[in-house]
Amino acid sequence: MDKLAWIKLASMPKEDAEDLHRQILDDILFLCYYWGTAPAPAIPSENRERLVSSVGELVDLITSGWHPSPACDAPEGILVSRYGNGDATKLAVINPGYEPKCAKLELPAEYWPGFKDGRQFVIDIAARSVMILEPSTGKIRPASILPAAPVKKQLEAGMMRWLGRCGLLGWRD
Repeated sequence: MDKLAWIKLASMPKEDAEDLHRQILDDILFLCYYWGTAPAPAIPSENRERLVSSVGELVDLITSGWHPSPACDAPEGILVSRYGNGDATKLAVINPGYEPKCAKLELPAEYWPGFKDGRQFVIDIAARSVMILEPSTGKIRPASILPAAPVKKQLEAGMMRWLGRCGLLGWRD
């Protein structure tokens, strides 16, 4: 845990420090799906199993081709990344927040030639989770990761909130 000394984990009660550490590692996992990267499997963490469980799927998505634009409109607080091309396209839909959400995704026709009038999807997405959408079939499934551990105390100055405040995630918190 000394790797994260900047957030003073050592001065927290053990249960709070472990909860906080899990949240930070979950944020790293969400950013891997969002930015098309794979986590370092040797990262020290109580939450390492969740990161490692994602590596196979992330590598498959990344090698199919990550796109810098998801070509998809999503509600504030929901992140979307696009992988692959044509009928093999997949969208990673990420809810880094602490509440479940119902996300309406809009795929504009000008970016999706296969959908003459565009397409809409509504996804119920649990808090702190990732869903995979296949636009060509409409199939929606949870990402191949272990479920998030319950959050006992929300991280007030977490990585996702900081990135949101900076405008790096498409919204400002």
